[in-house]
Amino acid sequence: MSTGRLRSETGSKEPSSAALQMSSVQEHSEESGLIQHAANTTNSKTEESDEYPHAPRETDASGSSEKGTFFHILKGNIGTGLLGLPAAFAYAGLPFAIIGMSVICILAVHCMFLLVACARCLRERTGKKNLHYAKVAELAVLGLSGRISRYSRLAKFIVNTFLVITQLGLCCVYILFVAENVKQVLAACGVTLGTDILIALSLIAFVPGTFVRKLQHLAPLSGVATLVQVVSIVIILGYLGSHTHVQEMRVAPYKPALFFGVAVFSLEGICLVLPLENDMRQRDKFGPTLLYGMVVTCALYLLMGILGMIAYRQPKGSITLDLPHEGIPENLPYIFVRLFYAFSIIATYFIQFYVPMAIMHRRTVKLLGPRLEKYSPYILRIAFVGITAVIAVVVPKLDLAISLVGSFSSSALALIFPPLLELAVFRGQWTPWMVIKDVFISGVGLFGMVTGTYTTLRALAAH
Repeated sequence: MSTGRLRSETGSKEPSSAALQMSSVQEHSEESGLIQHAANTTNSKTEESDEYPHAPRETDASGSSEKGTFFHILKGNIGTGLLGLPAAFAYAGLPFAIIGMSVICILAVHCMFLLVACARCLRERTGKKNLHYAKVAELAVLGLSGRISRYSRLAKFIVNTFLVITQLGLCCVYILFVAENVKQVLAACGVTLGTDILIALSLIAFVPGTFVRKLQHLAPLSGVATLVQVVSIVIILGYLGSHTHVQEMRVAPYKPALFFGVAVFSLEGICLVLPLENDMRQRDKFGPTLLYGMVVTCALYLLMGILGMIAYRQPKGSITLDLPHEGIPENLPYIFVRLFYAFSIIATYFIQFYVPMAIMHRRTVKLLGPRLEKYSPYILRIAFVGITAVIAVVVPKLDLAISLVGSFSSSALALIFPPLLELAVFRGQWTPWMVIKDVFISGVGLFGMVTGTYTTLRALAAH
């Protein structure tokens, strides 16, 4: 299978984190002219098609290098889910958590490679240079024989629906994360405010940023957010590593379903796999780069989960909430960690918000009618920021919010769909191993989706 022709390495320029998220947005966008490419400065016109409107072409010299792609893989998979892993490990117990996290990482990474393999095969068949997740699903079903091919548009719609749910779910988690961490910072300063009040006040920060219509304007903010996020993770790991002797490790109540949801949620980067591969200067080297990046990511997952669980008997939904905060002079670094990470999450919220907005814009224009078409982007953004805030109030526990999003939507994108796509795309090359493997992985994802969603909803009902 061809892995793409070698692209020119001269005159390359690394795209920013916001630019790569831009690729993810553009691949699902049906909104012509609303969103511009954040990495390239070209003004050349492109026709509307099923390809990325402004995606890098084979002769483009602006693709990512191996090093740049490696760091973007890390950035795309390290977020709030990482900070929730200590609580997830406590739910499962350390031995099961280590094994379970390792297995989930292996399956999820394998599914990333399946998605890339399907996209490459379909590119050869159709002649399209760049395909996105939903388009891969559509073409995979379209290539099937019989009446099943009639449901190709439905397959695309289902994948897009789960993408919207996942991205909006991430935004709900982000709002709750910021409110909980700012609440502790204010408490250290002698100010007491409820989480629901802080969520309402946080809209002052969240709403204006969603009005930014071009992601290149957010690129500097994204760069600063990445820097402070790295600094925060180093401080957190340093603290956990020096406090593992404080308490004896205690195995928490056995709740593997909640563990599954948080673990899958942490692997939130599968939506960026195809944009990263499309943007890479040498696509034939994407496989090793993806593997190295995910090995480092999964090792960090295990390290954070193990250290966090050993340092605290029952970690909270985010390990930042367990860091000391009483007494500003002596605990000032950990106060800043909360603020740094909150700032990073706010910046990430703006970028993540583009994906569902790009998918839903045209439908919203039709719903509102021509008289409100001019204001439809703003109405849509305000409405959905409000919706994510309301959901964050309804789901008051951060760990349960993460588990719900991970169980219901992330598991479908990361574990259920890719094996089914492989069976559809390579239908004439089935082997017993392929069928058993793909059915097993999708079955694991479906079982975790059902049990995790049910268990999380019951836990929410109990609160």
